[in-house]
Amino acid sequence: MAPKPISATTVLALTSPPLFRSLDLWRGVAALWVVAVHSCLAYVVNIRQSLLGNPIYKFAVWGRLGVVLFFVISGYCIAGAAFNTLVGERRTRRFVLDRVRRIYPPYLAALAFALCLAYLGAYLKSRLAPDPASPAGSPIAVGDPWLWCANLSLLQRPLGFPSTLLVAWSLSYEVAFYAIVAGWIAVCRRVYPNDAARRAGLLAAGLAATTLASECWLLASPAGCPFPLDLWYQFGIGTLGFFSVASRHSPHFWNASGRSWIPWAVPAAGALCVFIAGPEDLSADGGMFFLGNPSLRIQSIVTVLFLAVLLLQQPSDHVIVRARVAKPFLWVGTFSYSIYLTHTAVIPFVDGAMRRLGFHGSLYLGSLGAQILVAVAAGWLFYRWVERRFIRSGTQIAVTR
Repeated sequence: MAPKPISATTVLALTSPPLFRSLDLWRGVAALWVVAVHSCLAYVVNIRQSLLGNPIYKFAVWGRLGVVLFFVISGYCIAGAAFNTLVGERRTRRFVLDRVRRIYPPYLAALAFALCLAYLGAYLKSRLAPDPASPAGSPIAVGDPWLWCANLSLLQRPLGFPSTLLVAWSLSYEVAFYAIVAGWIAVCRRVYPNDAARRAGLLAAGLAATTLASECWLLASPAGCPFPLDLWYQFGIGTLGFFSVASRHSPHFWNASGRSWIPWAVPAAGALCVFIAGPEDLSADGGMFFLGNPSLRIQSIVTVLFLAVLLLQQPSDHVIVRARVAKPFLWVGTFSYSIYLTHTAVIPFVDGAMRRLGFHGSLYLGSLGAQILVAVAAGWLFYRWVERRFIRSGTQIAVTR
């Protein structure tokens, strides 16, 4: 007798894992780490390298690894959103529009905010500390319309333009990652138009194949791996993490979809990921390793270790979110995107003010703390006034960015 077909409703009930609430904790950690590196790296490296003996500064200058954490978390969440799109019979268009709504309006508002502060900073500098050797003019290059088109569309990375908003390079990758996932959703719908279980299984297989392809290309030619595959492995490992968690909660789904091997793709991809990078140990941007820009090998090891931490803590998620020590990070994590978008515009003003007050040398730790506090405050205000207006009501932590 042929097996009874599984409806989309049944698949959703069988396979949708519980909310992963402590992801916000890690978002908070990642956001604070990124703020820390932008708050101290230039000062510590260029002015007081002796401070690198301080464990706080030593940890802070590795803050670019916070972006690795963000990519892994984003991969987990977007895989959940894509999965719900397929088994819930939602349109691919809705998936794309939700991602656009979540990323672009807050980013454009933050870009406008940063430009206003840049002009304010240039004005204050000309009034308080004029430099006769520097010609007067705009602090922002406004003459190239293609630069602005690339930045407004978040296509600056593939088009080879610099990011006007410092952190926007990573959003350029995020948009490309979402486009790849949306493409796989469209393929899954076309191949299995009437079978939700097989659609979701094919999605997992497609994302696993993309991840392995990215890792193999990096292993063969680190400097030659094209955008966005050069960093896809971080996002892709996160997507496989979601399907690994889903398999623990509903093994019947994987039997029905014929993709029961998917959970094994996680350790396989992770093992390959650890061996990424050639003998030169190239950094993420193709240059040699230097402080504050971790090598591919370091980033890949952090990717694997972080996913292992997430998979180990997921069964105890409800306990972790109740811990008192976790609450500040959970709170920061709820508006981590706003902190990420706005902090580079506000911390230079704090840095300048604290230096005028005499926070140099070992006292610069006070400036570091002040910059982090102001960045969190600015992010919270931006979240209240801007970002939360673009978060769809009823959206769950487990399936959103």
